[in-house]
Amino acid sequence: MKEKIGKYLELILLLLLIVLLVLCISFIRQFNHLRKEVPVNYMARRTVLNADSIQGWMTFDYVNRIFSLPTSYLKSSLNISDEKYPKELIERYAVVHGLNPGDFLKSVQDSVGNYLTNQK
Repeated sequence: MKEKIGKYLELILLLLLIVLLVLCISFIRQFNHLRKEVPVNYMARRTVLNADSIQGWMTFDYVNRIFSLPTSYLKSSLNISDEKYPKELIERYAVVHGLNPGDFLKSVQDSVGNYLTNQK
């Protein structure tokens, strides 16, 4: 009796192993198919940026880079004289200098928007 149960268990384990192998092969084929259909190239993927996408957690340097602004553009257009520029967070700059963070963020967005409009 124990030998019959042992044989059934071996058969069941063998069937489960075969099913697992088939599922793995199927998964690998699907993965390769998707990889060929939708190549993942994050650097080539472009996101449409506009000035309204600027947020307070960004640094001035980050904004300069993503919008291809001259390094001193925001400094001069916003009359920034802080020595931490451009490494300062926009929101932190506003708080440290006693400005309303929301209003200052809006002025940064407007300034970048003006620059982008004039470059077209």
